[in-house]
Amino acid sequence: SRLSEGDHLLTVTVTDSAGQTGEARRTLTVQRRPSVPLQITYLDGAVEVGWPVTHSQWRLMGSHDAGGEWFPVTEETVEAGEHVWVRFAPESDETLFFRLAEPAE
Repeated sequence: SRLSEGDHLLTVTVTDSAGQTGEARRTLTVQRRPSVPLQITYLDGAVEVGWPVTHSQWRLMGSHDAGGEWFPVTEETVEAGEHVWVRFAPESDETLFFRLAEPAE
């Protein structure tokens, strides 16, 4: 099941073949992150992907399969108004999925 936002006490108890038991307890904090909307347009053979400039340090990632491996989209980003934009021309029969990745801390 899914854990709700907040603190949760997790307890693990193990018993070995001799009947000896051990226990460990840890507190897990679940925090919900707001989603960052992407704007995607296709015009004149080019794809433009944009997101709010408040997340300008985030990296655009692409994948050929929604459940597949993600790779960084390496085209240059351009800040325009309240958005960061990436523009590129994909292969004519290419299917792409996009997401944003937070910068490494």
